[in-house]
Amino acid sequence: MNAAAAKADVLKKITLSLQAGDAPDSMNLIEKPHRFEFIFGIGGQGITPFEYELANRIVGEEVTYQIKREQMSAMFQHLHIPALNFPIHPGTFYLRAKIAEIQEAEPREVIRAMAVSANCGDGCCGDH
Repeated sequence: MNAAAAKADVLKKITLSLQAGDAPDSMNLIEKPHRFEFIFGIGGQGITPFEYELANRIVGEEVTYQIKREQMSAMFQHLHIPALNFPIHPGTFYLRAKIAEIQEAEPREVIRAMAVSANCGDGCCGDH
């Protein structure tokens, strides 16, 4: 791993490529990669479990999560990922998140993201 490579960390703007499926080797729920961008670590409750698994990873690395419907709010907390609003929600699914980009967040982006997070309350945005 290149020591100079940007790592997923607090206040970095992270762009992910997301896919989802009903099995770890079958991305049949979100087949075409969906881009999702967020500011890492700005939630009122700290780093989410979703972010925790991405922490210190670099561009190109990926993580596959097994997620149960009842865990979604706790997993994502203030992060709202529109692609996870499945028409028919499976009880359990697999989410593959590949880091596509890591950038320094502009101060205005951080402030805007914190305002959205503050309006979310205690995890409501993670309710899908």
